[in-house]
Amino acid sequence: MKIKITGERYLIKQYIKESSKGGVFIPSAAQDERMQGVVIDKGEGALLSDNTHAPMFCEIGDTVLFTKFSGTPVGLTDENGNRDETFLMVNQRDLLAIVKLGNDNGTYIVPLGERYIVKRYEPDTKTASGILIPKKGAETKFQGTIFAVAQGICLENGSFTPMIYKIGQSVLFVRFAGTPIRVNMDSEPEDYLILNQRDILCVVEN
Repeated sequence: MKIKITGERYLIKQYIKESSKGGVFIPSAAQDERMQGVVIDKGEGALLSDNTHAPMFCEIGDTVLFTKFSGTPVGLTDENGNRDETFLMVNQRDLLAIVKLGNDNGTYIVPLGERYIVKRYEPDTKTASGILIPKKGAETKFQGTIFAVAQGICLENGSFTPMIYKIGQSVLFVRFAGTPIRVNMDSEPEDYLILNQRDILCVVEN
């Protein structure tokens, strides 16, 4: 069965493994939602007021991360009659980021829409007097540093919404906001959050 993708939608083949080919690990609480996959096909983009189409951020073959519970499940049958139920039709606004591999085999995350990649500050696990605090008792930090910035959302006139925060800024964000990811940037995996602009509260200045 062949389908034609329209508007700002993507046909995505979901990953079932714990991590994508790009070395991105999504914590087990999110794995059931299969929040990553590869773009198989895409629409032409949303129609703008001047009858042109808004840009589509992802290309066929891109590995992408998307929001929990987003998309419509699609079952496709190949020419041999084998049916595959691991496809999703996902709107562009529900894509979180593109996963890219660098020449050094490191993984690079490109946020989409009005999103940021944030490196969260680690909670203190030792008091000033040197007493160790169990991880359960350590204070959770809702603060981090902007690591990457998306392009913004395309408006009807073809321009993009402004991104308020810049790479390197320290910010406070809403409790429980964002999607946690673990990325193999170099040799060691590191933890990050994908945050929407609306979930960032303020900039922290020294």
